[in-house]
Amino acid sequence: MDRVAEIGEAEVKRRLDSGSSAAATRPYVVGRTRALSGRRWQCTARISVSTAGLTRAAAIQRQAIAAGRHNPTSSSGRRLGTTKGAEGETHAFRDARASTIAAANRSADMLTKDLT
Repeated sequence: MDRVAEIGEAEVKRRLDSGSSAAATRPYVVGRTRALSGRRWQCTARISVSTAGLTRAAAIQRQAIAAGRHNPTSSSGRRLGTTKGAEGETHAFRDARASTIAAANRSADMLTKDLT
């Protein structure tokens, strides 16, 4: 599962290369196989935006930018309204799911093949 988390994290980060909100979100994307409480998952990998080490306000802002629920302001201070966010612009998390599963299956196939 750790390998699936690594593949998924790389795929989401690759997909986040485009989009303005995506650039700010990319460094915070992590793949993990443990719950936040520390318990290890046996058959689950999750790719999400990490808020570790951030203040409460910064963590809320980071999640909102990723999901598209923040109200950016212009340089003059005028509110611009709710944006699509990183996921709304790129669909990186949604679209990466299928390609991550395919990549993990290819890796599993390579492990079971007789390469001699």
